[in-house]
Amino acid sequence: MAARHLEVETYLRLGQMGDAGAVMFNGVVALDHARLGDDVRFVGARIVAPPVSALGPVAEALSLKRASLKGDLLFGADGAGLEASGPVNLSGIAVAGDLVLAGLALSMEAEEGARLDLQSASVGGALRATGLELAGGWTVDLGDASISRLDDDHGRAWAARAEPAPRMEIASLRYRDIEGLTEGRRRRTDDAVSARLAWIADHARQAHARGAGFSPQPYRTLVAVLGEAGHDNGVKRTEMAARRQQRRLGSAPLLVRLGGGLLELTSGYGYAPVRAAIALVVYFLLGWGGVALADHLHAFETSPFIDGSVLAVAAVQSPDGCPWLTPPLFALDLMVPLTTLGNENFCSIRPEATIWNWMAVAYRLFGWVLLSIALLTFSGVMKREV
Repeated sequence: MAARHLEVETYLRLGQMGDAGAVMFNGVVALDHARLGDDVRFVGARIVAPPVSALGPVAEALSLKRASLKGDLLFGADGAGLEASGPVNLSGIAVAGDLVLAGLALSMEAEEGARLDLQSASVGGALRATGLELAGGWTVDLGDASISRLDDDHGRAWAARAEPAPRMEIASLRYRDIEGLTEGRRRRTDDAVSARLAWIADHARQAHARGAGFSPQPYRTLVAVLGEAGHDNGVKRTEMAARRQQRRLGSAPLLVRLGGGLLELTSGYGYAPVRAAIALVVYFLLGWGGVALADHLHAFETSPFIDGSVLAVAAVQSPDGCPWLTPPLFALDLMVPLTTLGNENFCSIRPEATIWNWMAVAYRLFGWVLLSIALLTFSGVMKREV
């Protein structure tokens, strides 16, 4: 059935309700470029696409390419919906109301060409995916789609009734709100953010497996929605997740990726000042314990020092190490650059204790790096948009 450029001022319903059975369409149902003045409902209908041709692409079961609807587009009501055994093309469709996929059941024996195409679709209401059924290896293309409100159980609805889970293409999907994001307690909101981040991460891994580069757009869209909702913690988690995925899936050299891992572990890429403070405290305690152990193993000796008047003072030799050693102060002397608490002037590691000397050098250098990361985190300089 081909009704391209169809113009209807009222609602349009394809199918029938009741016990009479579904209306069967053997072939393509094409409503491309149609102008429809109200709701369009597919209720109690079944479309069987033509067989795959060896000379051409897979035939579409339903096509509403670049159609314009002033109402809602619904694929079911009262338990009756639309069954289609072929691709569905809704690319470029403009729906003023809701686009409800509940009741839409798609199946194909061959995975090649199994595609629900919503590329460049514009939905003025909500895109509701709960209830969508997919049988076979389907691809759902939401590239460049613009949605007012996304209602998909925080990404879980696409795979809830699909076997196997569909391949999602969402690199340039844009939406302004998410159904149920801020409803209920904060824990429920945090769970919703976690589910959405898992959905985006799964897409990123799929895209990476296909050879596509990392796309920050899904994270930017989620940051904008969470920021508008006043969910600052969700914004921080999303920014951190984006940086993590960029490090894991990016093509940066190994050294850069290792540095990114260090930033995530010690400061959450600048978004976790408490984590940076804890990292400093833990590192200081490790140094304290190391100095105490070295002292117990007689790795220290007294050393000459120069006081503020540049007067050399002779060392006091002690067979049992350095009597003036204070492990926490010595660890801080090593860890904090350009300052001294005086303990290094009195005590030093014996030259023959080679391993301890190298460990002190490494502790000093890494301590400077860790302190720099913490200062940049506390000042907010390290934060940047995805």
